[in-house]
Amino acid sequence: MSRVLVVGDVMVDEFIHGEITRMSPEAPVPIFVEKMRVTSPGGAGNVARGIHALGRPYAVVGLVGDDQDGAYLKQMIGGVVNDETYHRRTTKKTRYIVDGHHVLRVDVEDPSDISQFAEKMLWDMISSHLQFDGHLRVDVVVLSDYAKGVLTSSLCQSVIQTANVRNRRVIVDPKRVDWSRYRGAWLITPNEKEMNEALVHDGQGCTVRKMMDRYYVKNCLVTMGDRGMELYAEDGSVSKIHATMHQVTDVTGAGDTVVAVVAALVSSGTPLERAVRVANAAAGLAVRQRGTYAVTKTELLRLQNELGYDSETVTIV
Repeated sequence: MSRVLVVGDVMVDEFIHGEITRMSPEAPVPIFVEKMRVTSPGGAGNVARGIHALGRPYAVVGLVGDDQDGAYLKQMIGGVVNDETYHRRTTKKTRYIVDGHHVLRVDVEDPSDISQFAEKMLWDMISSHLQFDGHLRVDVVVLSDYAKGVLTSSLCQSVIQTANVRNRRVIVDPKRVDWSRYRGAWLITPNEKEMNEALVHDGQGCTVRKMMDRYYVKNCLVTMGDRGMELYAEDGSVSKIHATMHQVTDVTGAGDTVVAVVAALVSSGTPLERAVRVANAAAGLAVRQRGTYAVTKTELLRLQNELGYDSETVTIV
């Protein structure tokens, strides 16, 4: 059996539910009264959580601060280290919710590139995973880029080039408009906004296929919310996949769900287009839940059956 290596910006997702019933006497602002707090791994941590929920082995490489949130991520997903050369805080997104609606989000972040010392620590960890050829070898690498400083251009290229030499497939969930750092990826998964911004950055007349050729990206999956997805495949084909969502409660982490499901299925030997179609259905399930949601193995098997894929054509483990 093989496993998936997730590298990137790990963070904490926090959802604080409460109510607003009065205004503050100190300033013309509402008073939020907390009722419930839910915390879970976010960013690359959410991708790892999603892969784990599907029963697929995984490993994580990321960076956290020497703080309570960093300790939480170490306990929940493992594989993360502290940057001891700088006082970098763990990335955290805190959402305040009233009656199911986000009223405020507070972020703790440092988007600057990590130190060379930290990058060397991370690369040593990544390299050891990629060089291992025994049981539970890594055959798929996910680069989860939330533009929080971990996935520097040099680190991305070191991972992709080494993975390609060793016949490991690299899936990139991008945040940058400059795709040069993702050059050589096996699959890149921008949402529609990210894709359009990258096209504008590369100049007038640029198309998805031209971007892929320019940066030697073999496959590109553009996610478009309630309009589904488009898969630009290595063989030149384009598959349009209709969305399956009927009710949208919360889109938080939907992109992570797609990446996690595709990575887990591809790692299990499922062809890319089938993996994408199953991931599309899984995203439709995830957005019906509140907060970040990890689709389970049982739920994925049911979705596969609904799509007409039996256990011999789409596997998980």
